[in-house]
Amino acid sequence: MDNITTTEDATNRFRVSIYDGDESFDRYYQAKNRDAAISKAIREYPEYDINSATLLATGYLNVFHVGQAYGGPEEGGWYYTFGALKCAIDIDGMTEGEACALERLLRISYPASDTPIYSVLSDGTFEFERNPLKGEDYPKYKPHYE
Repeated sequence: MDNITTTEDATNRFRVSIYDGDESFDRYYQAKNRDAAISKAIREYPEYDINSATLLATGYLNVFHVGQAYGGPEEGGWYYTFGALKCAIDIDGMTEGEACALERLLRISYPASDTPIYSVLSDGTFEFERNPLKGEDYPKYKPHYE
């Protein structure tokens, strides 16, 4: 995205739609909140009208299959938690509403289990995370008993 303007304490990204009398155009701002993004747009384009300011999502929506794996026979047997990445969707540029709708659809496709992962009856469950980085399987290396 071009024309990204940053304000102090910027934590969120906004798409501000500006109307110049004939047509609308978008500018992107990083700001603490919606009002700060609009204020910046008004200072930058005082002769134009502000149509809207939309919060944008950032990063990745990661879906993991999480379960328990057998670590070894030491001390009567031990297990560790693993996470296998099922999908990682880049949500940069989506509105926050679009990203939430996508997550709701994914939660239907990847339902959580009612059985805890520590139960012998568990086949694992699905967990969702938003992260600036694309997810990876974990742990990177199988842990060893100490």
